[in-house]
Amino acid sequence: MYNTRNKSKIKDSASLEPQVQHIDGHRAQITVTVDDDIKEKSMREAAKKLASKVRIPGFRPGKAPYEVVLRHVGEENLLNEALEDIVNEVYRQVLDAVDIEPFSAGSVTDIKNEERLVITFEIPKQPIVDLGDYRSLRLPFEEPVATDEQVEKSLARLREQLGVSATVEREAQYNDIVVLDVHAYFVDEESADAEASDENEEHDHENDERERFMHEHGLEYLLLEDESRDLAPGFSAALLGVKAGDERKFTLTFTDDEEEEDLRGRSVEFNVTVREVKEVILPEVDDFMAQIASDGEIKTLEALRERIRENLQTELENRANNQYANQIIEQLVSQSSFIYPEEIVEEYIDDVIKEIDDYLRQQAGFGVEDYVNLTNTSMEELRAQNRERAIERMKNTLALSKLAEVERIQVSPEAVEEEIDRQIMSFGSGQPHLLEALRPMFQSPETRNRIVSQLLYDKTIERIVEIAKGIAPELTAEDEGTSEATQEEATTEADATSEETKEEA
Repeated sequence: MYNTRNKSKIKDSASLEPQVQHIDGHRAQITVTVDDDIKEKSMREAAKKLASKVRIPGFRPGKAPYEVVLRHVGEENLLNEALEDIVNEVYRQVLDAVDIEPFSAGSVTDIKNEERLVITFEIPKQPIVDLGDYRSLRLPFEEPVATDEQVEKSLARLREQLGVSATVEREAQYNDIVVLDVHAYFVDEESADAEASDENEEHDHENDERERFMHEHGLEYLLLEDESRDLAPGFSAALLGVKAGDERKFTLTFTDDEEEEDLRGRSVEFNVTVREVKEVILPEVDDFMAQIASDGEIKTLEALRERIRENLQTELENRANNQYANQIIEQLVSQSSFIYPEEIVEEYIDDVIKEIDDYLRQQAGFGVEDYVNLTNTSMEELRAQNRERAIERMKNTLALSKLAEVERIQVSPEAVEEEIDRQIMSFGSGQPHLLEALRPMFQSPETRNRIVSQLLYDKTIERIVEIAKGIAPELTAEDEGTSEATQEEATTEADATSEETKEEA
């Protein structure tokens, strides 16, 4: 039996008296006795439709009276015809009558037609989030500083970009450019060992069904001593000594701390054909190089170094701020409590699966359904494998949404218009005729909602960072009252749900 001690408040309703039970899984079970008038009205409407379809002796199509149709088809059959309309009407009235905000559409779990028609609905409720004492969150922040070594490395990379190349007939060495055809696949250790014994066999890359890492023809690649800048750790070293016409096959493994998470610890088999070897002639590091690099804007080498330092500093600050925000969001989520229905988890899993599908189509040329077939898994297994990832993303979103609510963070119409102007300027390159042509594209509700969501997210991240650094503005008395009321409401409902779950157990 479901616990019936804690019931939602029921608003005044002339025709309905729903019985509400909060059940396990953060759901509400609502049982309602259908008003006889609603039942009869829907059955009469169903009878009219049936009368035009069913041949009834003595009556033209659609002209048979209700009582005649009822006797002809039977009450049970007529009720079945009317049920969809009855359920829709009663469900609408139930939502108006009870103090419950559904997360998604409810479902009918039981229908009884004895003395009265009784329908039972099950409705997933909106998630509840309790952020705890989020205003006490603190995390030290270390301001990054661009070092001389980083500046010189960036200057060296810029010099490489300004170099000119010429074809040579010798073996490739570091700082040469090699022109390559590359076919690369993700492999596990067993398949890597198996493939190693077949290096001399001609391979049909177009029909290879393994997951692709890359397929590229005519790739111009600079051989680097710095593995941190390599296509994969050891890629440049594996190509030292090659000449035009050479073919090489080798397997490389990404480190466990690879920046791109999906590559960590994975092995890739590379099949490389060398088209050409080029020697790179680099410019002298002087004022003339600074002028070439900046199209004449920067006159001296020292000024170029200073510009590089400024750009590096901005890049380092952005990266540090992103890492800091991720860390404080992780702390916020870890101290928060969440109660949610399964439906929201399934929605987030859907999003993750779609991202995997998009990635596979871009990188490998096939979708997620082909992937599960190739890997001898199932869609259910793939969804289960990504469940925790989806829940983590869901909790991050719910926590930030709750933070925006209790901190009363809002986006003004003026801010939206400013962002639209900024985006139009970036797309239109400052050309007046393009600006006017682009503006209508940003006025659709979908585009404006997307912009509002992004601005709200940015402001919420800014606030949680301010809180963690101890520089957030103080909440006003009105804000604090709203925050406390919201948190108290969440705590009360969470406690009630917890008690019900214990009793059911």
